Amino acid sequence: MMHKNSFLTLSVAVLLAFSLQVSAQDALPDAGVTPSSPFHIFDRFGDWARLNLLTFNQVRKAEIRADIAEERLAELKAVVEEGASEDVVNQAESLSTAGAEEVESDVSRLEGEGRNIADLTDKFNQLSLRHQAVIEEILEKAPEQSREALAKALEVSRRGLERAGEAVLKQLEKGNLDKERAEKITERTIEQLKKQVENRSEALKKITEELGEVPPELQERFNTKLQLLEKEMVNVESKKEFKELRERIRENLKETAQDARELRKIHNVRDEASEKILESVASGSADIVVRVEKVLSEAKEKVAELERNISQAKSAGKEVPERVSALFDAAKKHLTEAAAAFEAKDFGRAYGQATSALQNARNGNKFFEDEDSDGDRGKEALLKIEEANKKIAEAERKIEEFKSKGGEVPAEALRIIEEAKKQVVLAKEALAKSDFALALRHAEFAKKVVEKIGVLLERARKAVNSETSNTLRVETKTEVKSEDVRKPANTAPTAARQPQVHQVKITAEGFLPRELEIKKGDTVVWTNTASKPSWPASAMHPTHDVYPEKGGCIASAFDACKGLAEGESFKFQFNQIGTWKYHDHLNTSVFGAVKVED
Repeated sequence: MMHKNSFLTLSVAVLLAFSLQVSAQDALPDAGVTPSSPFHIFDRFGDWARLNLLTFNQVRKAEIRADIAEERLAELKAVVEEGASEDVVNQAESLSTAGAEEVESDVSRLEGEGRNIADLTDKFNQLSLRHQAVIEEILEKAPEQSREALAKALEVSRRGLERAGEAVLKQLEKGNLDKERAEKITERTIEQLKKQVENRSEALKKITEELGEVPPELQERFNTKLQLLEKEMVNVESKKEFKELRERIRENLKETAQDARELRKIHNVRDEASEKILESVASGSADIVVRVEKVLSEAKEKVAELERNISQAKSAGKEVPERVSALFDAAKKHLTEAAAAFEAKDFGRAYGQATSALQNARNGNKFFEDEDSDGDRGKEALLKIEEANKKIAEAERKIEEFKSKGGEVPAEALRIIEEAKKQVVLAKEALAKSDFALALRHAEFAKKVVEKIGVLLERARKAVNSETSNTLRVETKTEVKSEDVRKPANTAPTAARQPQVHQVKITAEGFLPRELEIKKGDTVVWTNTASKPSWPASAMHPTHDVYPEKGGCIASAFDACKGLAEGESFKFQFNQIGTWKYHDHLNTSVFGAVKVED
């Protein structure tokens, strides 16, 4: 995409020159100018002009909105990866989510008008898949205060993906979408969701290695992702339109279902209804509709139970928390949509809506299961939170003591302290909503994970002692003359560490390695091995001002100040300690980071 860093001329002609060019199907477009730049408003004006001054066909307008929504998503990814402020990330998230919702609205409106939206449906499906992948990737990297909004954006993309699936079937039914293309969209959806599930699984494994177990909110998010994949498999298994696709990818479906069952066990997100559905897919049995009907029946029972509990509580003059009422409303809505989808033989959607209704109803009923012991449960949760805070304070004392003795605290230990404090905040929020079970889960997690601090510090201490011991053993093996024993020898000073040179290749896929750890005073050399020029420079785009040493052509000295042609190199010596993110000024969706230690 043409680089957009100059908006001195505000004519429509110039603005339209920066129109979107979407890259390959599995990649986002170039982010271009992001909300971190004061010029972003002109970028948005260019999009407005493209939509309102040159485009009059309503379907084409909707397709352009889908392209713009993808650029907004690329901008969101860019600002998070460059370490932008909370305000910038929130603005980028708001624009990205609003764009996705506009496209969803366009699909519903144009479909209702009987328009041919085959191309738009395909774009909307891909946008929703990318939205899922990108937000999951950046969620834990974003500023803490932005994560709640990003989690809601994830829900928007989940809803959009379901809506896109419905639109595919309707366009197929109307003859606007040929069968082969519908099959490709559906197969792509399963493949990409499977890949996203596998990526999340690997991320959870790393978190388990670091923290000992996975935080409750990440487990729940993983369960939702699995259910999305399961819904798509039910869709293929149950739809007559996908009979040929089903036969063609039978082995892949079986393997995917088996993997999903195994991942539920590995990450402790067991769910009987989901596992039975996966069992049916894996075995290739014909009872998938029966399985969906059982999930729907269970959802009806649990929603009815929640309704009785709420009614009885109100009759007894008891106050029902707003959270429980909201869960009931959501459960009823999902159940109504599930029943309608089942009646219409849309069993994939019926399954997805029924599982959502079931989950909401179960969470609502938990409140009444604990109702008779509310005081006790509340006290128990409060006690666990206090215990977690004490454990955290104790761990922080150990860390300070370790530092006072000259020890280097492992980064993992600091990460655990941060996570434990976060879990305590979540426990307090759950307690305030009378969700005692969730409050206990968060508090217990905080207590358990912080216990790892002592082990980490002891391991670090032993590593230092072992290194010292090895040094002493080497020294004792050195021959010493007898006269040298009687009088002190003049020992030569230890040779200072020599600065090292590290290499980074610029490839068609990006910087390799993308992240690098070096020592203060070391030099990094970037060499372009790709056919396209590349311009390595400090974050953020386009100001290049994060790395503090000044003197470059824009701001920071960490700046190649030109596009490197194939074979050309740029080198820079890092004298500032910290993690310094950088990007390709000519392709702002490409990032890297250099961690400089003392």
